[in-house]
Amino acid sequence: MANAANTRRKNQWVTAIVDSWPYSVQEIERAVYSAGRVAHRVMVVLPDIISPYDVGDFPGMPAEIHRVPFWGNFATLRNRVMRGISTPWALLLLGNEEFLSADAERFLSALEPGAVKSFRLIVATGARGQILAEPIRVVPVSPQIQYAGRIWPQVGGSLIEFGYPIESLNAHVYRLQDLSSTAKATARLRSVLGKLASPRNWQAQLALAVLLWAEHRYADARSRLDSLPRTMPDAEQHMVDGLSALLWLDRGQPKKALARVQAGLARHSDRADLWVIAGDAWAAQGRFAEATDAYRRALNCEELLLPYMEPGYATYTARLKLARAEIATMRVSQGVARLLAILEDYPGYRPAWQEVLSHLRSMPPDQVFADMITVVAPSKIRQFFSCLTHPTADEFRMQEWLATRDT
Repeated sequence: MANAANTRRKNQWVTAIVDSWPYSVQEIERAVYSAGRVAHRVMVVLPDIISPYDVGDFPGMPAEIHRVPFWGNFATLRNRVMRGISTPWALLLLGNEEFLSADAERFLSALEPGAVKSFRLIVATGARGQILAEPIRVVPVSPQIQYAGRIWPQVGGSLIEFGYPIESLNAHVYRLQDLSSTAKATARLRSVLGKLASPRNWQAQLALAVLLWAEHRYADARSRLDSLPRTMPDAEQHMVDGLSALLWLDRGQPKKALARVQAGLARHSDRADLWVIAGDAWAAQGRFAEATDAYRRALNCEELLLPYMEPGYATYTARLKLARAEIATMRVSQGVARLLAILEDYPGYRPAWQEVLSHLRSMPPDQVFADMITVVAPSKIRQFFSCLTHPTADEFRMQEWLATRDT
């Protein structure tokens, strides 16, 4: 009885997210009921443009059905859903997966109050339970933890950047059919959006443009954007401006990117994404003073969820780019100080660590460490370097030195 009560109590700590595309109602139902064994709250996510389902297709199912705007990028969709979760942990399942009941108690016993960690689960398929992978499927719910990826969501980088340990848990997810090939899934997604996209269905057209950009098919993405109507709502027109500018930048034409950005900023000067793209365009032309100003302006704007911008583009990433631009204008001490300030707020942010170490390469490790601990707690420094599995030469030098120090 005590164990059952403890299990029910820990259920309250978990929200399960079930991805519905491209699975059948029967598969999704099976996933929902299995998730209910370990999660107090279960959410089924319907990507609005491509999903063939609506709330009425799931009568009586013990889950919340959420239709979420889809713009060709599942990472942005996942982050939007994560913002609506208030439990300490989120469990992620595909619509054709089942969390095995035999592992429920083991799973819940690993969750402890106040623990800041994530877990890998074992995904298996077939009659003999062939192991497919051990992906990260249980993540702490935090504004810092965001999914990245041009199309499919990945969270490992975010966890490492913010110092959340990743542990393997002997708990199994059974997949009815192995649909794990992202190349096949992307081709299917492109086909679905292609059939839906038209001048009248401009939402699908814009989502397809985002997808084509993500696949580096820039000419096709440009063609899709050019065929969009001029009368879209402001939010969607903003996306067209941003993606259009990014397309020019990715095609190696920063001057054209800048012209598109400046036209957008003339209408809306509070667009963080446009200021970041402007900074990148200036930097690509070697005009770092202008890039510095653009990145500063981005930091004063709100960071919105956009399918063509990675999370952090107007916060820690913009701060890193600003530091690089300052260093490029020979304000080295100011840029390095900015890098250290980033690490004070984001002690696991690896790109900032790598920049700092590259500029302190001439200093012995003990002096580097002494400088680091003026802004980052020693425990955070050790945690960062202990999590690295493929260190750079600069990182390895610090790893070796730390290994000789007392813990």
